[in-house]
Amino acid sequence: MYPKDFVCTLPEAKEYFGAKVIFGNNEQGCPGFPILREVNATEGKLLKEIQKKIKTGLPQSMKNAISWFLCATSVLRVRGHKKSISMLVHTSAIQKEHFIVYDEIQKWLIQKDQVIECCRTVYADEAYAITKADLQEANPDYGLLSSIREDMPAFEELLTELHTPNVEFSFDVAIIKKNPNGNYMRLIHNKNAYALGWDQYTWNEVPNSHQVKDKADEIKEEGLWQEVRDRYLEKKNMYLSWQDRNHPSFVVYVEAVNEVYNRYFNRGGGYSVQSIF
Repeated sequence: MYPKDFVCTLPEAKEYFGAKVIFGNNEQGCPGFPILREVNATEGKLLKEIQKKIKTGLPQSMKNAISWFLCATSVLRVRGHKKSISMLVHTSAIQKEHFIVYDEIQKWLIQKDQVIECCRTVYADEAYAITKADLQEANPDYGLLSSIREDMPAFEELLTELHTPNVEFSFDVAIIKKNPNGNYMRLIHNKNAYALGWDQYTWNEVPNSHQVKDKADEIKEEGLWQEVRDRYLEKKNMYLSWQDRNHPSFVVYVEAVNEVYNRYFNRGGGYSVQSIF
């Protein structure tokens, strides 16, 4: 399909390691990195039942995995790492089952005392389970070996990061109107201009706000409004943690309504039972 010189394989950077190092490759003499934790058949069956809504909760192995992610992230934060860090949970190829697992994870994470205790147990088991020597054996040419620290902070040092601080919200009022396209516009007080002595107000269009009231009414009629409230809270806290000033409350509200509406309702406006069950 292509000329033979069109596609080529790039050499791996010494700062990279992937599946070969993690899983091992006998043909290439790579023993593998002892980073994997197997899920037993009992918990695998439980997860499938949770995804089918036969049972609720989370397998202990998933709680442990999430707890170790929280601990590892906290270690990086304690050491001054500022960039965002994410964890992928992918237990099914079926999208609606992703939402079910997502909801169960959210329910567990708000049980802060349980999460902290799970983190404490997992940290004790895993903090020194893998050593720098293990990584060197699995990938002797790894370019960042010299920068890896072997000491780990005490668990008590992580508690500040693991305990999410309480966020207080003030009462927020938005003055809005519709433009000819059907989108809402917010009345904005230009604080930068005010600092220069100008008392300036402008109308700012809110993206994707067309029919947001109709969507909200439909969501309420189906008894799904709590999901909008939960999603709004998640998104508001996320933007606040990022110090993002481009997502005021009404914009976040519109995003939350649209996300819940798109999740549960098809394009024709009907209720998509398949998306829920």
